[in-house]
Amino acid sequence: MTHHPPKIVKSAVWKPPLQGWLKLNFDGSVRAVEVVANYSGILRNHLEDPIFIYSGGLQFCDINEIELCAVKEGVSRLQVCHSKVLVEGDLANIISWYKHPHKAPWLWTSVMDDIQLAISSKNVVFCHVNCEKNGAADVLARSAP
Repeated sequence: MTHHPPKIVKSAVWKPPLQGWLKLNFDGSVRAVEVVANYSGILRNHLEDPIFIYSGGLQFCDINEIELCAVKEGVSRLQVCHSKVLVEGDLANIISWYKHPHKAPWLWTSVMDDIQLAISSKNVVFCHVNCEKNGAADVLARSAP
């Protein structure tokens, strides 16, 4: 009889941040037929209470640009009291570029600089998550007019 260790199943649902931290989830959506892209984000505390929700849109852009806009908008809204923030998104490029800015395409350098400036005095951690864990931001981005 072969003994197999139990499989570890990772949760596919959003989890609140630790007490004292906030979590910013962001997402973008591109509708090629309409040449419209929307973004959204939501900042919540450990009790899952929304601190703020935002959304916006652009025309004629790709998913990387709209998701960068989502991050920039979200971090630019952080206040002094929002000193510990976990930023989660489901597009790996954005998270990778934050962690390794020299790998970001030159086209996005100024936006990346704006993001860095907005978070320079805060403890901010960027994490890549699956779509299910980014659900609220995903729904907001897809439902924006």
